Amino acid sequence: MSYSYRFIDRDIPDAERFDDFVYIPLDGLIYYLLDEQPFCNRSINIAMGKFLSHIDEVGSVCIDVSELSIETILLFNDVAIDKIFIFLSIMPESIEIIIAPPLEDNSNEQNKIIFGKLNEFKIKNERRLDIINCFFDKKNISSILYGSCDSRDIIRIYEDINKTGRFSVNHYIAGNSIAALFDDPLNIDERLVSLDSKFLEMCVRSDINKNSFANIVNHLNENNILIMDFMDERFDLIKKNGQKYTKSWNLQRTEYFEELKSCDKLTFDSDEKIEVTLNNIDIFFNEIKFKISLGKVFINETIMCSHYFDSVGEYIPFDDGKYCINRYNAFVDKLIQHIGDSFKQINVIKTPSYMNFGDDSHLWGTHPYHYNKAFYLSRARTILEILALQGVK
Repeated sequence: MSYSYRFIDRDIPDAERFDDFVYIPLDGLIYYLLDEQPFCNRSINIAMGKFLSHIDEVGSVCIDVSELSIETILLFNDVAIDKIFIFLSIMPESIEIIIAPPLEDNSNEQNKIIFGKLNEFKIKNERRLDIINCFFDKKNISSILYGSCDSRDIIRIYEDINKTGRFSVNHYIAGNSIAALFDDPLNIDERLVSLDSKFLEMCVRSDINKNSFANIVNHLNENNILIMDFMDERFDLIKKNGQKYTKSWNLQRTEYFEELKSCDKLTFDSDEKIEVTLNNIDIFFNEIKFKISLGKVFINETIMCSHYFDSVGEYIPFDDGKYCINRYNAFVDKLIQHIGDSFKQINVIKTPSYMNFGDDSHLWGTHPYHYNKAFYLSRARTILEILALQGVK
């Protein structure tokens, strides 16, 4: 079933449903978009949590400015309008955006100005979508992935919901910390690294054999893009014979891990780890720029969520002590800042803070690095839009 969401200036509950229509107060939307604490269990936040978690069930979004009260008009300052623009711009391509105009007998000039701004944005948004649809009409974009399931899920969820593929994954490596990417390999009996999943087995072996970077480079060319994230940097490193290896969950499930338990560890956010990571980031991008334009590199900024939205319809906090959420986020922030300062061509993909929450119906379970559907769909759209506007070959 497809629902139509209508944000309207009426004195109604924060989410009132009639048949296939869901009505939400327009002033509530503005307060929500401006709220620095969007995960408090206020009724408008819960209504928007349902909207974002079930974005695949939304057919259209209407901003109704047909008859605005003076109080609501005063809310439409430049900041609020920009927030609405951002909110609409990250809606999946399949959702129809509607701006309901002022009534014919509405003589309020400010009401008309607000409609004009929103409608102008709607027209520009439609043009961008036309560019995406025309550009990717008969081709998929060849993609190399380096990072966690957070980057793979951008493509998986996009394809599941849109029933079409605009990405083709040509190579994917996960569970390999960039801080250990350029160390020397270990010579081991590979039979000791055996997992049920051949993909995960390959990832663990690649981290031990240190051939991940060479494989990434070998697959890169000017006809593809690179999508990567740093969620796997949450793992500590194992130090053996002066070399570093990722202490991933999958490595810990192997028989070989028994030989590594007594080795020294390097905490994921230690000063040494940060220094090595930043240095390896420089090596990584300075090498791959000879194979691919850095404008075709997309950093999927993955900030761990503080909350998830449950099936009951409430925001539940994650345990920071269990997941080291604040420590990890501070660590990743340093990496993102460094990339922004040193490699300005690279695209860092972000979403508004109100989208950074987990989903307890996620395929891989409820964790602060498994996000809601709108999070992934908005990032897929951002990547497609950047590529289409670049006219990437």
